[in-house]
Amino acid sequence: MKTEDEFIPFHASDLTGRRVLVLAPHPDDETLGCGGTIATHAAAGDPVKVVFLTNGSQGDIKSQFDCSVYVQMRNQEATAACVLLGISDTEFWNYEDRSLSGAQGILVQILDLLNTYKPDMVYVPSPLEFHPDHRAACFLVYSAVQSGCHEFDIAFYEINQPLFVNALVDISSVVDKKKNAILAYQSQLSQRPYDKFILGLNRFRCLTLPECVTHAEGFSIWSSTIILRMGIYGLPLINPQRLSPDAHESGPLVSIIVRTQDRPHLLINALRSIVQQTYSNIEIIVVNDGGMSVRDIVEFTARSIPFIYINHETVQGRSAAANSGIKAARGGFLNFLDDDDVFYPYHVETLVSHILKNNTQIVYSGVLNVYYDSNSSDPDHRVKEEVVFNKEYSPELLLFENYIPLMSVLFSKGILSTVDGFSEELTLFEDWDFWIRVSRRYTFCHVDKVTAEYRIYGSTDFEASHRKRYHYDESRAKLFDRNHSFITGRAWVIYLNEGPVEQLKYSLKDCRQHIANVEDMLKDRQQHIATIDEMLEDRQQHIVNVEKRLKDSQQHIANVEDMLKDRQQHIATIDEMLEDRQQHIVNVEKRLKDSQQHIANVEDELRDRQQHIANVEDELRDRQQHIANVEDELRDRQQHIANVEGRLKDSQQHIANVEDELKDSLQHIVNVEHILMDRQQHIANLEELLGDRQQHIANLEALLKDYQ
Repeated sequence: MKTEDEFIPFHASDLTGRRVLVLAPHPDDETLGCGGTIATHAAAGDPVKVVFLTNGSQGDIKSQFDCSVYVQMRNQEATAACVLLGISDTEFWNYEDRSLSGAQGILVQILDLLNTYKPDMVYVPSPLEFHPDHRAACFLVYSAVQSGCHEFDIAFYEINQPLFVNALVDISSVVDKKKNAILAYQSQLSQRPYDKFILGLNRFRCLTLPECVTHAEGFSIWSSTIILRMGIYGLPLINPQRLSPDAHESGPLVSIIVRTQDRPHLLINALRSIVQQTYSNIEIIVVNDGGMSVRDIVEFTARSIPFIYINHETVQGRSAAANSGIKAARGGFLNFLDDDDVFYPYHVETLVSHILKNNTQIVYSGVLNVYYDSNSSDPDHRVKEEVVFNKEYSPELLLFENYIPLMSVLFSKGILSTVDGFSEELTLFEDWDFWIRVSRRYTFCHVDKVTAEYRIYGSTDFEASHRKRYHYDESRAKLFDRNHSFITGRAWVIYLNEGPVEQLKYSLKDCRQHIANVEDMLKDRQQHIATIDEMLEDRQQHIVNVEKRLKDSQQHIANVEDMLKDRQQHIATIDEMLEDRQQHIVNVEKRLKDSQQHIANVEDELRDRQQHIANVEDELRDRQQHIANVEDELRDRQQHIANVEGRLKDSQQHIANVEDELKDSLQHIVNVEHILMDRQQHIANLEELLGDRQQHIANLEALLKDYQ
């Protein structure tokens, strides 16, 4: 049984010390997906560039803003968020939101960015993401890797779909920066609480890390070399196949090389057929071999497809033009299209799909030969069509017969590392010579589908048209001289068995059988014509009946149109009512805000009242304690009075005794009487004081009743 550490990291990774490129499909993806990590890069002094691929215009779900105002708002939020993360190098490419998949020209732009910026690490959303733009960004990077560029690491980050991660980055020290950067995107937080969602994910990512780590970001990191060998689907990302793009939305860059010379009216048709391709990742390379300038035609016709225009000052020949195009090509795969031929819209997609599915280097399809009776491509001058070139691959037959037209082949640019380009010694059959040399090292795959037109002007025979313009036999002899070493006895036998002579024998038998079949068909057709005549009479009667019903239908349509006008008036009335309701809703929302403010004020006042009551209760407790103290003092005073009265009685008894004993001492008695008078005055004072105390107690009891 596998242990936990084989599924999830148990330690944080330090990814700093690299040159970083972040691709964000929308403004806020960079912060939500990897904001903490790129903040650590910036803090470590690493170069960090953030590229926002789309304008994010579809994020205004409630349609509260004008589109241009909303896009500007999102750009400003993104700039502010990046500043908070410590990043100043940003670019806004402003492709339309939710249209990144299949956008023309973006793959070339990404290739140029990778080749000029040369990052060590590219952060991009994973192919598991829900949003199509998130997945499109991922597959654009994959297509760039397929098209050939320097090696770098790719870190897939997670936003709305967790990953099977192989790296965890501790962002505890910069989580406050990430929180503040998220808060910069108020336009998005007003729609959904993205901060709570993503910070919850960052908290969850700490599950296997030490307790001191409070937040972490997870990534699935792979080198571009591994991804090129394994493919996106080979990575352990929890079955991303179900989210893969269609064939026309993703794939390597294909360079289509167009050779031209003084045929602008035909060149336009060729370029238009390229523009109409269902496959998106293409570039056009036009090589003008010493003819009049056609750059303006290319610029006008190519539209949003990237193109390279090469101008030969003098005529250098077909092979030199082809080699110039190959040298300028940036795509990983090449396809030729001469200016007098055209592709069908599905041509490139068909060939690329076959290459990716079968992991091959060279693939070709069938083409339709189309003959015109003049130099005009007007359909009225189209006089003949035939499929001549759609044979299964045979390297031996290729030595004797050029059955693979140049425009039908899509091949990897990598084969040019082992096979030289087009021979500039040849003025004709340079493509045939090239295919022979390629066929000695590589196998061609055949797609049994017609995807292009080989157009021949001013002739109804393919070979005859070439004999008119070129030294046909001389060129063919020169070709065989160059490649005679490849011709073996086995190749000659295969040519005799599969070549044009054997095909002619089978064609003659087929023609005889075809004539017999045609005669049988003619008899059947005559019988069929008689049946049709009978049906025609029935149809004429049916037409009369239909015309009558048509008149009835027209009257019904007139009635329906009247009803439609009434309905439109009703709809206009409803629209007016809807506007009134919307204004009413605005007013209600305003009153709701006022009510909420009033409630807040009332709550503040209530808190003040509660505090006042608490203060009064404290004061009441103090008063009650004071009353208790006064009552204790009163009891003490009453006890003192009782003691005084006892002593008074003792004094009176003593006076009596003194009177009996001191009758003779009058002066002493007088003194005693004075003392007695003083004592009586003191007693009166005490009684008066006692009355005052009793009155004070009565007042306190009344005050207590009032408080209660």
